[in-house]
Amino acid sequence: MLFKRPQHLRFEYIPRYYNPDKDEELKRKERMKRKLKFQRIGISERKRKSLLWWLIITGLVFYLYLMLSGMLK
Repeated sequence: MLFKRPQHLRFEYIPRYYNPDKDEELKRKERMKRKLKFQRIGISERKRKSLLWWLIITGLVFYLYLMLSGMLK
């Protein structure tokens, strides 16, 4: 995309009548979601690095094959 798309404004709305127990439960769930999100980021980075290593190894094997078969001098 060429342009940055505007984001929705987010407000921290606190209702007048609320259940404090439920509020704590929601905050706990949000913390868990953030933890899982950070874990997913770490996993995707590891996958990307792993893919890079496999591509490098495959390229080296292919290069050695061509070199040993006599196609490259």
